[in-house]
Amino acid sequence: MSPMVKRSLGESELGDYAGKYWNNLCRSTTSAVTCQICGKEYPELPESDDGLMISVFLGREVVEDCCGAILDRVYRESCKEFACRYLQEFADNPTDSRFYELICELKRSTSRAIKKMAEVSSDVEEAARHLQGINQK
Repeated sequence: MSPMVKRSLGESELGDYAGKYWNNLCRSTTSAVTCQICGKEYPELPESDDGLMISVFLGREVVEDCCGAILDRVYRESCKEFACRYLQEFADNPTDSRFYELICELKRSTSRAIKKMAEVSSDVEEAARHLQGINQK
């Protein structure tokens, strides 16, 4: 399979697994690997190394430290559409085991959003009291 591009596209800036990866294959490797996006070859790493994170894009293995940015681009261009479609599939079959991670993330994200909304609400109330005090002077 020939590379899609002639040089590395750069690592992901938006992935969230371990702070920087998309990790859509849940796989890292210390074996020799070739990034199938740009063709860069990586030698075998020592077993003690954390390895290289491998994801997939259009059926090609992506070494995320090399070309993870391609996944960022897909996310930027289509995240809303993918998220809406995935949530529709979830709504149609919420007990399907493939939605387990989604359910866990929805619980975490909802809790964070509620906390953030309470903080914002408190800030707005404080600002309103401050403005009310200014208007009364």
